[in-house]
Amino acid sequence: MEVQKSYKVAKSTVNAQLYGGIGVAIFLLVAILTIRQMPAYPLGFVLVLIGVGIWNSSRSAVTCFNDYMEVKLAPISSLHLIRYRDIVRLDQSNKKYLAIDYLADGKEKTLKLPWPFIEKGAKNSLIAFLQEQQVT
Repeated sequence: MEVQKSYKVAKSTVNAQLYGGIGVAIFLLVAILTIRQMPAYPLGFVLVLIGVGIWNSSRSAVTCFNDYMEVKLAPISSLHLIRYRDIVRLDQSNKKYLAIDYLADGKEKTLKLPWPFIEKGAKNSLIAFLQEQQVT
């Protein structure tokens, strides 16, 4: 399958994860060095946060192919494969996310795609692309 459109994770999200993780790591290291009885296991959380930031910096959250789209919002979230012909409706009424109602296994499901999580400019482009695919 050929990729039609691809939307990466927003830089602001990646920066928050990376720089937030580094800031928390520095804070925890200072706390561990000054408070002798403080455990070091919270540093594991920091490593996960930085790892997720690195992973998000090089991947696409939404990838549109000829017949379907893939949506993977987080490392441990499920991969959503949505065929364009299964999309029932696109709800743009909320400013924070796009609600995609689609049929899966004979049931209607809703996927909420948060706009702040996806790169700038994706909103209008993705909505126009999905509406075009629904018509055809």
